[in-house]
Amino acid sequence: VLGKHVSVITYPDRTILTGDGTASDFLLRGTADLDLARHKSVGVVGYVDGHVETLSTLPAALGP
Repeated sequence: VLGKHVSVITYPDRTILTGDGTASDFLLRGTADLDLARHKSVGVVGYVDGHVETLSTLPAALGP
């Protein structure tokens, strides 16, 4: 979503904007950058629409 206007994101409720990560530069480039063991075996992610969830398994992608 970097550099995109929110109006062009088709599924803001299913597109991860931020989350617990492992990358040293703090960017999420793909699901491998998510750290799902950070908080008692779950990771916290925030979506473009503003809601937050905990994940215990990696999603297929950061967005649909």
